[in-house]
Amino acid sequence: MGRNKIVKLDNMLQYLKKLRNNLQVLKIEENDFKNLADKNSKDKDYRNKTIATLGSLKYLDYKIITDKEREQAKDDQKEMTLGDAGEAEGDKNNDEDEQN
Repeated sequence: MGRNKIVKLDNMLQYLKKLRNNLQVLKIEENDFKNLADKNSKDKDYRNKTIATLGSLKYLDYKIITDKEREQAKDDQKEMTLGDAGEAEGDKNNDEDEQN
């Protein structure tokens, strides 16, 4: 999947995850989402996001995925998910405060 015009990393990962396959090797470098990484901080660490989402991967962009890297990716994604949930709760509370 390298050298395609994939712009949205999340869309691609969700599509691959829905296939419910045993994908072990994936090359996604040289796609447009990497060029946009500076503009969108959520895609800055595409490797962690990809490893955490596609648990069966053994190689990503010709580099082996170590057990340590896999655990770190899972932990990072959990933190991001919890952070996003906290931000959403904070936004909800701010909206309620503004109404009062």
